[in-house]
Amino acid sequence: MRNLFTSLALIISAVTFAQGGKIMNTLSKAEWGVRANYLVNTNSLGKQNKLFMGDLDSHGFNVGISAKADLGKKLFINPELYYNNSITHQIEMPILLGYSILPNKFAIIAGPSIKYAISSDTKDNLTGFAQQTNIPGVKYNGISSMFKAGFQAGFQTYFKNGKYVLSAKYDGAITGQTVNLENISTGKRYEMKEKDNFISIGLGYNFGKSK
Repeated sequence: MRNLFTSLALIISAVTFAQGGKIMNTLSKAEWGVRANYLVNTNSLGKQNKLFMGDLDSHGFNVGISAKADLGKKLFINPELYYNNSITHQIEMPILLGYSILPNKFAIIAGPSIKYAISSDTKDNLTGFAQQTNIPGVKYNGISSMFKAGFQAGFQTYFKNGKYVLSAKYDGAITGQTVNLENISTGKRYEMKEKDNFISIGLGYNFGKSK
């Protein structure tokens, strides 16, 4: 299922960038709105990663803004910008392509997503670490990679003539952040990949189209 979502997102990404000029023109007539989502963590860490990584299976939320611009009668582009409070504090920017199955009522969406960790140096920044690590003698040395690439795929349904939006999406990671650990007694360093995968359930409000 994840490979299917990844393939779909990559295909839609190619279509999105191929129509770059048209997209920039239509964004000037976009419909803007606000969004809030609850993030249900679907990570499967395994026994070893759970020992090192604490509660990286914690859930979270995000809030942000969204734009929807028509590319045709049923096709539209849907870029968004979020602040994520989940495993780490991140800025996330999905660029989604949508297809309206029922105009102004129901649409499917998919596309690439980029995440940027707001900070990486202090131990408190990786909020998923319970008391840094769960193994005595192991030191957490921060995150060495700030960017993550992923994809989103799901659907949106609209109410009250499109003013209210209910969405459900799978938010999957393609690349992860590198978490640095160190054995205090031996000095040996470990690198663990942190990939966050979520099911996103959200509600939004649309202000209307730009003049």
